[in-house]
Amino acid sequence: MLITKSSIHKTNIISYLLMLLLFTPIAVLAQTYSTAQLIEAWRVEGVNQTMSAELAYADLSEHFNNVKFAQRVAELEEHLKNNADNKRLAARIMLYKMQGKPANVAVDELWQCILKTSELKDEQLLSEMYVKYAEFKAPQEEKLYYLLKALQIQERIGVSHFKHIYYRYLTVSGILYHINDFKQSLNYALKGLKSFDKKINFVLDHIYLLDLAGASYKNLGKLDSALSQYNKLHHLLKDYELRPGEYSPRKMENYYLNIWKGITDGGIGRALVIKCEYAKAIPFLKSNLDSAIKYQDFGNAAAVLNVLADVNYKTHKYPVALKLFQQAHNYGVKANYYYHLRAKLETAEGLTKTFSVLKNTDSAFLYLKEFNLLKDSLQNAAKAFRLSATNTELKFELMQKSFLMAKQEVDRYKLLRNISMLSIVVTALLVLLLYTRKQLNNKITQQKLENEKQLAYAEVAHAKEQLNAFARNMAEKNKLIENLQQQYGTETDNASLREISILTDDDWLAFKNTFDKVYPNFFEKVKRLIPDITNAELRFLSLSKLNMPTKEIANAQGISAESVRKQRHRLRKKIEAIMPNSNVETFLSQV
Repeated sequence: MLITKSSIHKTNIISYLLMLLLFTPIAVLAQTYSTAQLIEAWRVEGVNQTMSAELAYADLSEHFNNVKFAQRVAELEEHLKNNADNKRLAARIMLYKMQGKPANVAVDELWQCILKTSELKDEQLLSEMYVKYAEFKAPQEEKLYYLLKALQIQERIGVSHFKHIYYRYLTVSGILYHINDFKQSLNYALKGLKSFDKKINFVLDHIYLLDLAGASYKNLGKLDSALSQYNKLHHLLKDYELRPGEYSPRKMENYYLNIWKGITDGGIGRALVIKCEYAKAIPFLKSNLDSAIKYQDFGNAAAVLNVLADVNYKTHKYPVALKLFQQAHNYGVKANYYYHLRAKLETAEGLTKTFSVLKNTDSAFLYLKEFNLLKDSLQNAAKAFRLSATNTELKFELMQKSFLMAKQEVDRYKLLRNISMLSIVVTALLVLLLYTRKQLNNKITQQKLENEKQLAYAEVAHAKEQLNAFARNMAEKNKLIENLQQQYGTETDNASLREISILTDDDWLAFKNTFDKVYPNFFEKVKRLIPDITNAELRFLSLSKLNMPTKEIANAQGISAESVRKQRHRLRKKIEAIMPNSNVETFLSQV
């Protein structure tokens, strides 16, 4: 079974994968190297540049000192001031800062550096920037996209040139597993295992990779392969316990070793259950259950109890099955994170069918409703993540076309990214609200309210920037849509493109709400002064208020430029009726 880390790390969806970063070989590095030595090491180009840079960082992990690190960064940045055009050096200094103290690097600062780095046409260096953005700064829905882009580049160059590429495979595999793409999750887990070096890389990452491979094989119905991976994991844990010196210097605590022994037994037990080898499976499952309860991994405990209950159900021991399913339900209530939804879904399904067999129709109907809510929650979450990934790809293509443009283009990208992130947070909250309608506790309710407040604040704070961005990017978005329509001709892609088209009815309502935040009571004032004004004329006035040219106003409304001129002419007559010797511009300046 793939560990959920419920009580171990107190995480939620995708954050589970981020918690893996606690175990990544981050080189929080750099002290005995002088500034001159760092600069010299960073001059290296070509396929060896990544290894050279990592060697330059190498002693940081052993000699890290806050004062020395701050001093080294200050010296590097002072040197950069006198070499402002050295984009390679700027990128390396940025990566150095991310290695040492990523929290001190602002997202805007990192993206400015990525944009400038792209001008070097050095894909390898750019891939390193993508990795650091994905690992430390990217919103949840963008991590998979940028890690895949980095891996695509690094695989083309050659995996031997990237010491820690196995970790990218691990993170990507974990994300894909939790959106139920088991085939691709397995693919990347196997790549990670192939590139793993136990003498150098952290043993816990090896455990994660084997677990992902085993769990993916199990979900794909390849039970012998799943058992093979879990047996490898079992032998790895045993060997590590006996000979820790054969592995990397970084040691795993006994706490995790004991937890993983139980999880490994559970993985073996589940595969045996699917093969209907119940007698062999039960001791493994009970070992997993004892470990989960001991370490308060409630989500894992619920999942194991589901399997034990299902064994009793299939052998017609319905009262025993019912008791085990009820115990699983109790543990599921304590495990209140996204990764536990799958176990809770299995519990609700088990209770439904067991109560049905026992002729308790009221209880069966109650848990059937719970099952349907949980099923919808899982499906909606998966759809939301895939939609976010699609939006991320569209945003990236748009950003690529803007690499050499002014800073406002970077600001626009940041705004779109932040809005997308907030949308995902709200979607996740709504999904959780549906699923926990009866069990929702005060803590989750307060969190939902807080997130809604943050979203409302962000909408108000960015309203004016959205409105300005709308006017600046009208022409470019139209061009982008046309290009994408030529490149992707399927009905699904066209549907996605319509989501970013300009001023549909829904877009108009969104635009109007944003406009109202920047120019309060504008529409009410206009209607009060010109009672017979039409909706089309209101749209024209609002777009004119943004100083948009005639052609872009026409495109925004889906009409011809001539029609816009006619709108202007009709409006001028209405304005002159209430404000003699005035035109549209004069009217707008006074409203």
